[in-house]
Amino acid sequence: MQSEDIVHYIGHTIEHEIKDPKDLRDEANRDRLEAMIRRSFYNAATGIDGVQGYYLHYNEDLAGGPDGFWYTRQDARHDFVSQPITSVEAYGENDANRTNWYYLPLCEKKALWTPPYVNDNNGVRMISYVMPVYVQGQFVAVVGVDIDFNMLCDLVGSMKVYDSGYGFLFKDWQTFYFHPDGREVAYEFKPRFDIVSHGELLEQSATDTHLIHYYYQGIPMAMGFATLKNGMKLGVTAPEREIYAGRQLMTFLVLAIIVLVGLLSTLLAIRAANRIVRPLHDISEAAGQAAFAVVMVDLNQLKDVNDRFGHEKGNIALQRLCQAVCRIYKHSPVYRIGGDEFVVILEGEDYAHRDALFEKVRAFEHIRDLSAAQPWTQLAASVGMAVYDKTRDTAYRAVFNRADTKMYEQKQHLAPRA
Repeated sequence: MQSEDIVHYIGHTIEHEIKDPKDLRDEANRDRLEAMIRRSFYNAATGIDGVQGYYLHYNEDLAGGPDGFWYTRQDARHDFVSQPITSVEAYGENDANRTNWYYLPLCEKKALWTPPYVNDNNGVRMISYVMPVYVQGQFVAVVGVDIDFNMLCDLVGSMKVYDSGYGFLFKDWQTFYFHPDGREVAYEFKPRFDIVSHGELLEQSATDTHLIHYYYQGIPMAMGFATLKNGMKLGVTAPEREIYAGRQLMTFLVLAIIVLVGLLSTLLAIRAANRIVRPLHDISEAAGQAAFAVVMVDLNQLKDVNDRFGHEKGNIALQRLCQAVCRIYKHSPVYRIGGDEFVVILEGEDYAHRDALFEKVRAFEHIRDLSAAQPWTQLAASVGMAVYDKTRDTAYRAVFNRADTKMYEQKQHLAPRA
């Protein structure tokens, strides 16, 4: 369960349990509700890397003052500790670093990610996923989780692209949330980029099959980006001389980006792996030496397992399939890119034996027998494979899309037998 999932779960639980907003005026009712959700909140937050805190804060008008709970921890090695509830009304809507997590979702009337901020209550730089809860149309509480934004920056900062490339987080060319050159600088670090071409792509949600070319500190650079679910843009960049010189490493940036998205998804539940692509047509010289394939694997009937037997059994089905795929493709990276989908980027020895290995994974192609004992333990999936063809593929997405199409066709073929 990820940050957004647990917040939605807690919020919907409150909506279901509270029949009348006026019930929350009674402290006994508030205590009963807190006792019901406190353990679930704790169990979920403990299992999510980067969660720095979680909380329930009642509408202070209903509760007669600040009430609820707030837990924080120093890092994943420490347990959560209860903190005193502070009054948001005492600080007001304009004190963003203390109350943005409360007033922003209330104003928008929806769950959302906050921009990065330094919480003046504890001095931690964070982003928060927060949800306003309504009962009978009346605002009753805010529930949320705080993510340690420094940890997120460390993950991005650990990215290595070619010899001197890197990842960074930004909103636009004037607002940077993280850049490696600003590690030791205050949060207002603003690197100067001189755009050469495709700058108009900054107005879009992703560069897709193009690169933005620019100069940074006198060096010609090229970058691609995709927009994350929290509204930030995740950029990956490298000097042009390294991109064009990397014939034997043509697939490296594709893999690097997917690795980075995989890391970030543990914090933000990002489903962007298929949106950040390697624009091969922009480095056509390097493409001549490319050799890779993409395998798509989709778990069959995950929703049926979840609905009939619970999400815990669905998680078991996902884990068993992932383990089986990893055993087959021992020398290639395997990534989960959606609720029930996995992608494998075949390279090296696995690429050389791709047909034989694909026959092994095709053994999973069948419909799950939901009437059998423990059907969640069955390996049931739809699969598809596509091989990079330098004569037709101008981008990584082209290979990905062919593999995805073949997988979907197989899923449709199996459907009538369900």
